[in-house]
This record gives sequence, structure tokens and C-alpha cells, in this order.
Amino acid sequence: MNRNLNSMGLVLALAAISAAAVQPASSGALDGWLKSQYGAQANVAHAWKGTDWKNPQADSGPASATEQRVCLDSTPQPKAPRFVAVCTTVKDAGPPTPGLVDLWQIDAANSQPALFKREVPAGWGAGAPGKVSVVQVGPDRFAFRVESGATNMGSNVGVSELYLAQNGTLASWFAYPHISDYNGAFESNDPSKCRSDAECGKKFGYSTTCELHVDRTKQTDGYYALSIRVQGIDRGRPIHRSIPVPLVDGKPSLTPAELKKLECSRNSSWDQ
Repeated sequence: MNRNLNSMGLVLALAAISAAAVQPASSGALDGWLKSQYGAQANVAHAWKGTDWKNPQADSGPASATEQRVCLDSTPQPKAPRFVAVCTTVKDAGPPTPGLVDLWQIDAANSQPALFKREVPAGWGAGAPGKVSVVQVGPDRFAFRVESGATNMGSNVGVSELYLAQNGTLASWFAYPHISDYNGAFESNDPSKCRSDAECGKKFGYSTTCELHVDRTKQTDGYYALSIRVQGIDRGRPIHRSIPVPLVDGKPSLTPAELKKLECSRNSSWDQ
């Protein structure tokens, strides 16, 4: 469930989903496995020169140089899959251009092909990739969390998206806004609205965070209970709430209208 960040034209489009027909890496062989996927220059310890990248949405212009590195290597618990992310920085990119992330879920027993999702657009623009982590959403279920965002006219909007292995593929499972803040700077250009930065911030500013909370004491159909915890301030009004995230057929089912109530979605497509 990808969303657009309209303020910067940053599109979180789904990348191709597939099961990799490659031998997954064993616990001590990630370096060799990386070379089999990314070439002899790939290395666990440091970044390497990646393949030149061209924006698929651009009609013209040269391809951009890239730099790649391992930005996540995690085995959450014994016998769990190994989660590896390779982040790509697009060199000399403009503000709207996201970085890219390749997600790999490698079978712990080396008995199944690795699941992967490549070139996931992520980050805050200028070609830099977003943060990648792993979230446990069930006793035996783990999801990649990829963070992205955009900045425009004094406001910041951040989105987190979870990618979960289901039915033999690694696919988008749940996306939610996690940051929304604005300091009122745009209104400060109009003296009829406010007379100082402090007054503009108090009258028009807001700053909220929405964090995914996983309750491991409760579960349904193999998934832990999820909720979004909202904290912050909106025009001087404190915000503290927790919103349950229902699961329908094994997938979070908050609607755009319900997500908008989180107050972490301003200047994004959730406001539409």
C-alpha cells in the first residue's frame, strides 16, 4: 500500500516482486553472496560503486552514478531468516529524487531461494536512501520497515512502509505516516497572519509522531496486536492517543480516512 508524497512529487511505487533463483547466503558467507548479486566490487565492510541508474519516470537525461552499501544485516532470533538491505545513493540527484533500497530475506536453513524486492524508492530526497529496520509482527513473522519522507515550505512529512513475506513473495504489507511537522514559517511572510516566528509557530505550527506499537501479549491468526501511538502538539494543543490497527485477512486495514485522523499525514496523499 504505497502513497505519494505530493509536496515533492516523491512516488513510493512498488518495485518488482519475485523469488530470487539464487542460493541464499549462510551465516558467514554474506560477502561472497553479495559479490554473486552485485559484482566483485561488493563488500560487507564498505560502500562500492554501483551500476548507473536512470529515473524510469524521466524521458531524457543521462544516467546517474550510484554508490551502494549494506545498510541492514539482521537475524532477529535463532532459526529466523536473515534480513539484508542494500541501500543505493543516487549521486548528484535533485531534491525530489529518492534513494533506492534492495530488500533480501534469506532462508535460515539455506533450503529455500531468497525472497527479494529491488529498487524500492525510499528516503528524503537528494538521492539518499531512507532508514531500514526489521519489525517483528508475529511470533514467526518479521517485516522490513523502510522510511521515506519529503520537505517542503517548512513542513516535513515522513512515511514508514512494512514489507512482509507472504505467499512466496516479499510485498508491501502496511504503510502509515510517522512524522508530520511544520514550524509556521510560510505564514510569517504575511504580517496579517502573525507578527513573529514564535507567534506563527503557535498559531499554525504542529509537530506529531506516529509510532507503530506491537503488543506481543496479544495475537490473532499468528500476528501480534498492532496500534499507532500518536504524540505531539498542534497549534499549542497537545496530542496523545493510541489507535488500534485491525487486521483483515492477515493485513492491516486502516482506511485513508482513519489514517488522516492520526494527524501525521498533512501535505501527503492521506489528506486527499
